[in-house]
Amino acid sequence: MVSGVLVRVQHGPGSDGEGLSGAEAEVVRMLRTWTGKWHLPGVALVNVNLPDRKTTRQVDALVFTPHGLLVVEVKGFTRAQPGKLVVPPNGPWTVDEAPAAIYHLTALNPGEQVKAGVYAAKKAFAEIDGGGAAFVTGLVVLVPIGKGLVLGDTGNAGVGIRVVLGTQRELRKAVHRHGRGRRPVWSASGVLDACEALALTHLAPGLEELLAEGFPEVVQAPTLERPVARPAPPAPPGAAPASRVLAPPAVPPASAPPGTAAPPARAPASASAASAPAPVPPMAESRPGTTRTRQSPPPRRAPSPPQRPAAQEPPPPPSPPRAAPPSPSTLPPLPQPTRPPVQEAPQHTPPVAQKAPRQVPERVIPWGLLVVIVIILAIGISAAVLVHQAFHGG
Repeated sequence: MVSGVLVRVQHGPGSDGEGLSGAEAEVVRMLRTWTGKWHLPGVALVNVNLPDRKTTRQVDALVFTPHGLLVVEVKGFTRAQPGKLVVPPNGPWTVDEAPAAIYHLTALNPGEQVKAGVYAAKKAFAEIDGGGAAFVTGLVVLVPIGKGLVLGDTGNAGVGIRVVLGTQRELRKAVHRHGRGRRPVWSASGVLDACEALALTHLAPGLEELLAEGFPEVVQAPTLERPVARPAPPAPPGAAPASRVLAPPAVPPASAPPGTAAPPARAPASASAASAPAPVPPMAESRPGTTRTRQSPPPRRAPSPPQRPAAQEPPPPPSPPRAAPPSPSTLPPLPQPTRPPVQEAPQHTPPVAQKAPRQVPERVIPWGLLVVIVIILAIGISAAVLVHQAFHGG
């Protein structure tokens, strides 16, 4: 049969028995009764002192578990006080807005006392391998006189500090939740080193007892491996990018009207062809009796301004022939100078811009309409003749 939590009590000087108060003795009794299926692995060092600066600080119990350390402060009451206990942000604890009748020897409230014990334990065990200052929390156990005390809001007791009533269920739940879901941080050798640091080797259990209690022989250090971000593989050439724009759903073509052929399906055009203007389809002219397709006239082009030909300079006048110099014996009379005829420059008239001939639309004789009109006239004349013969007997 598996025993309960390993409890080691340090006796006070000159005290009878274990030298514990009534509330502390009740908590020790409950720890020792967790056997069988109610067993929780742990070692409780009761009524010990922790080094605190240049002095020591007394704590009611240090409960070592493979998953952490609990600094326990046990408080009894001086009288029965039923009601709801509340922990205010400052000042003494209250029961129904009255100061709680908690037995204490200092001016500190239970939350401040256990908080100071947590800090002292972290400092004392910081250099211990296989434990140390990992997962050190505080626990306040209230052992009331009689029944009727319930807990209200105790969140102001401090960060990492729980307040429970001194019952089997609440105390065991607090110890069980302390180590639930955590990796082991205290080894068997680490607990022995903690007892040696406090000069409590005479209270320390044996190594075999700690291993049988559930403490591991060696504590595995936590691995802090982080996933390495790998770059994305390069996309193959011609592959579409990761973020693609979804194409709109295909819309079925509208049905063509009766009597006209549906246009042929077009292949998807490239990016350059998509930007070009679409060709203008031929205009369909529908008249009674005939269906004729007429090409739309080509767009008119603005007439280009006439180019004025360069002006031609008139040719220079011909120079008169020079005669041989006559001899002095035969000198003819001097000829009269003649002026060359003045040639007028030809007048050039700019060409008249010719207008493009206007294309007159071809007129189509509606033979079908004429045939229908003739038939209607023939039927009308025949009907008139029959009516006349019917009424006049001719």
